[in-house]
Order: sequence, then structure tokens, then C-alpha cells
Amino acid sequence: VDSLLDISTAFLNGAMADDVYVRQPPGYVDPRHPNKVWKLNKALYGLKQSPRVWYMELHDHLVSLGFQRSGHESCLYTRRDGSDELMVAVYVDDLVISGSSQALVSYSKQSLASKYDLTDQGELTQILGIKVVRDKRGKFFYLSQTSFIKDALTKFGLDYLPVCATPMDHTVDLTPTPGFKADLSDANMYRSMVGT
Repeated sequence: VDSLLDISTAFLNGAMADDVYVRQPPGYVDPRHPNKVWKLNKALYGLKQSPRVWYMELHDHLVSLGFQRSGHESCLYTRRDGSDELMVAVYVDDLVISGSSQALVSYSKQSLASKYDLTDQGELTQILGIKVVRDKRGKFFYLSQTSFIKDALTKFGLDYLPVCATPMDHTVDLTPTPGFKADLSDANMYRSMVGT
């Protein structure tokens, strides 16, 4: 059983541990004290501390529900209840909950919904541009980035290229030719392609 949850305005849930002050925003300036600043009690979008404050808020709540953070992947939390196992994968404000028991998954979703404003997007079919297909008989997932790859090819004007089973022959020698200089007339385009 799996489910995708989206936590609304996640960054606004975290309480600030450090002292952070901001100018009074336009429209909310106190006319008696226009030069005073506000001390933040909660994180705001745009603060460099906000992602960390939100992550620690969520971490503390998951631990209070009996989850343990993986020692290998800090965004993965697990919980065992007898023979049942539950996993929560966190990506900023998106949570994937997967478990061996519908009751355990439902309880965890209700526990999260009691603390955070969230949207249950139902069974996991896609996350971060990755299509997810579950084979319930074989008990495994198929992951595909076909749409992401097609979008990237279109973005860089390479969608006219023919399809091939392997992107390149693995026997090709990639040693640079002595004296070779790459044409970096559009270095930003190159960086963007490599970063995709």
C-alpha cells in the first residue's frame, strides 16, 4: 500500500530556534513605530533557514510517531509494528508513504493530517518527474523517466534524433585527442544540458 502526500505551506510550520528579524512588510507597517523590525516566531518562505527548520519539524513529528531515520538516507524513515513495516520518503513537502498494512498507512496519514494541512494525492503514480508503476503480484515497482527525457530532448532541440537502445557504443574510446579544444561559445547551454 502506498500513497503520495503533499504538505501545504510546509515551510510555515517550523518554529524558529534562532533570532531572525525582518523589516515590516509594506501594508503592515505600524504607523507609531515605522522603523521597528519584527522578530519571527515561525519560518517564512525565502529564508535560508526555512528548509532546515521545516525538515527538523517534520523529523521530530515522525520520530514522535515511532519512526526511525535511516542511517543511510536522511530522507527515509521506517517503522516496524510486529510483522508490518512502514516507510516514509521525504522530499521537501512531498511524502511517499508505503507499507505492508493498509491500517498502518491510514493511521500514519491521519496522524500527519492532524498536525499539518496536507493533500492526499492517492496511490503513487509519479514523483519528481519519475513515473511509478507498481506490480502488486511481483511485489516491485517499475520506475520510468520517459516523459522527463522527452521534455529534455525537446528543450534542447534534440527531439529529432532517432531512438536507440543504448545511447552510445560502450567500446568507443573517449580519450581526448591531443590539442583538442572544446567550443564553449554557449557554456550556459552546455551546463544546462549536463545539469539536466
